[in-house]
Amino acid sequence: MPDTNPQAITMPSPRVPEIVQLLVLSTRHLPEVVLKVIEKYALVTAYRTRHGALLHVPEDHDEADFVGVPHKPGTALLKVMTEAHRLGCPYVLFDCDGDTIASLPTYPW
Repeated sequence: MPDTNPQAITMPSPRVPEIVQLLVLSTRHLPEVVLKVIEKYALVTAYRTRHGALLHVPEDHDEADFVGVPHKPGTALLKVMTEAHRLGCPYVLFDCDGDTIASLPTYPW
């Protein structure tokens, strides 16, 4: 029997959390010096991890967004961001055991 009490609390229906895709790449897709300072680049949200880094890929991330910005990310990082965006991945996990992909350059470590 439904509760007809006007003071009864109505609980909202549970929401389904957003699930996003994560692109896992080898750290070799970035020069070692870039990975070491990835958290310091202007307009880049990234966090170092024990074996790489986690990078957020913003919707707008082309080189024009970084014109005049001191300590801007280089071409290697922008290429990774473009590839992740093309694949529909808002995050990239750089991992020392991650795979390399042919569409991105690799760098010696």
